[in-house]
Amino acid sequence: MVFRIAVKKYFGYLMPFMCVFGFFPINDSTAEISPLQYMDKLKERSCLSDACTESQLLLVFKRNRSERLLHGKGRRGSGFCPQARSTPSAPDEFLKMKNPLEINRDNREKGKALFQYGAQPTACKVCHGSLGNGMGIMPGLNPKPRNFACKETMSKVSDGQIFYIITHGSQGTEMPAFRFLSDDQVWQIIIYLRSLSK
Repeated sequence: MVFRIAVKKYFGYLMPFMCVFGFFPINDSTAEISPLQYMDKLKERSCLSDACTESQLLLVFKRNRSERLLHGKGRRGSGFCPQARSTPSAPDEFLKMKNPLEINRDNREKGKALFQYGAQPTACKVCHGSLGNGMGIMPGLNPKPRNFACKETMSKVSDGQIFYIITHGSQGTEMPAFRFLSDDQVWQIIIYLRSLSK
């Protein structure tokens, strides 16, 4: 009996925080509903009834909707597509470059391994997300990282431009230069990046 009362009291204090920090997620179908409908769904789903105030529930709604994007929610984010970017153009000698590697599974998997884990100074997925949709764990970056999963955006970017940005960084953004990668490794990453928008 005492244990049950203690648990109830504990969750009574904890529930509002769970609302605010989104521990009761609702699926992506909520993207197009009104805040009031969202709050009803959230209450219904979490069985909180009045444990969360309307302002706390509205905060959850705004956060989830503002970036459907769901940075901290991993694979559920969709990213911006099309994505407006104003990255400076690479020098002509880079723009003319074509990927010399064969586009096959082996090269794609090596590029994927570098993107997800092996690239230094940090794995590409930290900023670009594990799906390459620009929704990594660094939501405060401005401008937002490139969404490689957006076909409309990626169709306008040449292999040479991507090669230049990976090897030299991107001026005016948080994208660093990956100087520790060999040319072949950069091309393998590009093969993998191209596969994300297909």
